[in-house]
Amino acid sequence: MIHWTLYFDGGCQPCNPGGVATYGWTLLNAEGGEECCGSGVVCSGEGATNNVSEYTSLIRGLEHIAGCKLNGLLRIRGDSKLVVMTVAGKWRCRKSHLWKLLRRIKE
Repeated sequence: MIHWTLYFDGGCQPCNPGGVATYGWTLLNAEGGEECCGSGVVCSGEGATNNVSEYTSLIRGLEHIAGCKLNGLLRIRGDSKLVVMTVAGKWRCRKSHLWKLLRRIKE
């Protein structure tokens, strides 16, 4: 049975790459109620991409959860196929700047 669900999402606007990269995450309890959430700016200009935003949103959510005493299982949901598949180990991460983010998630 799943007790917690972490939703993560990121984006880069008004252009990708090179816009403003932002992240957001929400932690829901077993009843679907919001326990906590977070959002912010990752970076802007050079290096700002949707992929950096997506990885960072998952990192920030996991960092918050690591500081909590949660009982039960955690389900993680996101709409980035790249993040989902690389974290699951089904795809290789081929970009060094994204590999650093993936390694942080796995830690």
